[in-house]
Amino acid sequence: MSLAGYLQSKVAGRWGSGVLSVSPSADPRFKTFLTAFNPFKAYNDPSQFSTHALYNDPGEIDEMFRQVVKAIDATGLPQA
Repeated sequence: MSLAGYLQSKVAGRWGSGVLSVSPSADPRFKTFLTAFNPFKAYNDPSQFSTHALYNDPGEIDEMFRQVVKAIDATGLPQA
């Protein structure tokens, strides 16, 4: 749960919390370790959601996030 919160805060810090599929301030009874986000302007289009994987520590999340940002920036598509 803490790793999901960590990733969600990184995503929200880069693109805003609106790109997260679940609000980071949701009722804690419904929190999950899963995190889905779409950093592109067409974030309401579920076919545009980013890929998924499991990460075990903040360092792995940091590296994944760097790679995702690099790949997203390389598309040249407008971001949120």
